[in-house]
Amino acid sequence: MNPRGRKTNQRRITAVEKAGESLRLRAEGYTYRAIAHQLGYKDPSGAQRAVERALQATMQEASDHLRVLELERLDNLHNAIWGRAMNGEGPAIDRVLRVMERRSKLLGLDAPARQEITGKDGSPVQVQATIMDLTRLSDDELTILEEILERAESSGSASEKRFFVNWRGNRGHR
Repeated sequence: MNPRGRKTNQRRITAVEKAGESLRLRAEGYTYRAIAHQLGYKDPSGAQRAVERALQATMQEASDHLRVLELERLDNLHNAIWGRAMNGEGPAIDRVLRVMERRSKLLGLDAPARQEITGKDGSPVQVQATIMDLTRLSDDELTILEEILERAESSGSASEKRFFVNWRGNRGHR
């Protein structure tokens, strides 16, 4: 391994340790400003981001551990009734299938259920698009609109993001 790789790994380790210490201090009631000052973050937002990263990592570890534990329990249940199910016992077959369904849900193996939205009487929902005349907006108004759309785009779905790409491509036609 080259010296540069060691430095990068050491920096990463130090950052993780620092984030953990940030989380500990926050749990003790320290403000983000005090955490930033004590641990050398540039400003309180750096301390806040470190606490949020540490919380997310902690929550992920806990949920991963619980998922493994739940899978072990399901395996034990499955093993306990498998022989009876394979001998044709109806209730045991049903139980094995339920255990298998639960495992599939826990692991996300099932395809998402297709949902169709309909009107009150079961008829299709009518969607009407409205076209805005952006040529009447000033440059300042267009800038504000673009900022709003950028914030919406960063949290949108794939189809919403395609809309924004199309909008950006067409907005130059004033």
